[in-house]
Parts: sequence; structure tokens; C-alpha cells
Amino acid sequence: MNAAHARNLEVRRLLLIGRLDEAELTLAELDPTPLPPASRAAHELVVAGIAMRRLRTKTARAALARAERAARDADIPALTAEVESASLVMNTTVARLVARGEERPLLLEEVEALLESGALVVDACRHVVRDAAMVVSLATRPVCSHLRARWVKPGPETCRGARSSHAPSG
Repeated sequence: MNAAHARNLEVRRLLLIGRLDEAELTLAELDPTPLPPASRAAHELVVAGIAMRRLRTKTARAALARAERAARDADIPALTAEVESASLVMNTTVARLVARGEERPLLLEEVEALLESGALVVDACRHVVRDAAMVVSLATRPVCSHLRARWVKPGPETCRGARSSHAPSG
């Protein structure tokens, strides 16, 4: 039991420092079944955290539901509050879509759907431009001081490989 708890803490640490691949590998080796409710809730919060960062919203929602049940079984108000706080992310604006001169907020599910659609996406948080086939980092590239909401008309390559022909012409 102590070893499982220690592994659970290690996975949480890896998640918090952004080492998702390692966290997922370690998590895959951990069976939460024998854990007490409080540890199971913490485990499911880690599963949900990884899923949210990977934009796997169905997995995140399922993990949050399991975390809620485990937190309720543990009867620890602070843990229940932590689960509720994590659940709020699923129903909170996490991005904004600017297209054709219009702007609207997006939930995590909508961001997931947008990225799966193959649309050209400027991800200002990760400093990348992406579509279904390519991700181009802007972190070390000389680009304009800001990216305009409307891209250039279809044409030659820009941003060292991101073709503007993928951009919506509007």
C-alpha cells in the first residue's frame, strides 16, 4: 500500500512539472483498485489532469467522475473541493476562436474538436501554428511582433514551412 501511495505521489509530481510522457508511463503501471478512497481520488485527479493536458476530454470527464465518487467515499471536504475545482476546468473558457472577424470563447471539448478538424490554429500559449499535418514552433523564429487574426491569402510558404494556403481566406 505504501509503495502504491508513493508511486501515486510520484506521478502527481511528474504531472505538476510537465513531464506528461513519464507520468503516463508510470501511471500505466499503477493499479488504483487497492488504494483507499482518498488515494484513489488523487489518482483519478492525475488521470484527469493528464487527459486535460492531452486534450482527451472524454477520458478527463470519466476520471473526474471517478474522482468525485472516491472523494465522496473518503469524506474529506478539502479533497472534494479539489475535485470540484478540477471539474470546473471542463466547463470554463480555455481559449478563444477568432475567425472571419468574429471572436468567441471555447471550452476544452471545443478546442479538442478544433484541433482534430485540421483547421489552421495559432496556439498563442504554446507559441505554435498547427494544422492536421504539421506543427511549426514560433518560439525561436523571427516573426511579426504579433499575429493578425486574419492571415495572408493563399500563397508561398511562410513561417519556414507553415503554408499560408492552409489559412482561411476571409
